[in-house]
Amino acid sequence: MYHNWIPNSDPEIKASMLRSIGKNIDELFADIPEPIRLKKNLNVGFGKPLSEYEVLRLVDRILSKNKVFRDPPPFIGGGICASHTPSIVRLLSLRGEVYTAYTPYQPEINQG
Repeated sequence: MYHNWIPNSDPEIKASMLRSIGKNIDELFADIPEPIRLKKNLNVGFGKPLSEYEVLRLVDRILSKNKVFRDPPPFIGGGICASHTPSIVRLLSLRGEVYTAYTPYQPEINQG
C-alpha cells in the first residue's frame, strides 16, 4: 500500500531498494525477533502531505495543550503579531545578489 510520507511503501521503490541490497524483507529484518515485528500498516498522517505552514500550525495546536508555568506577565513588552515566514525566505535573503547591487571589481571591464 502506497503512503505519501513513507517513500519505501511504493512496491516499485521497495523492489528497487531490495535489489540494491540483494535481500528480501525477511532477511533484512532477520535480526528482529519475529514476535515483536509489526505486522500491520501504520495508520499515520492526514491523507495528504502537509505544507510547512500546516505542520507548524499542527505542532502549535498540540503544544498549546502543555501547561507553561513561566509565561512572562502580559504587561512586559507589546508582543508581536502572529506571522509565518517560510524557511526558504531566510535562505534566499542570505544570498548576496538579493540584498546588494555590489558587483566584484573587474578593471578590464570597467576601463573599457
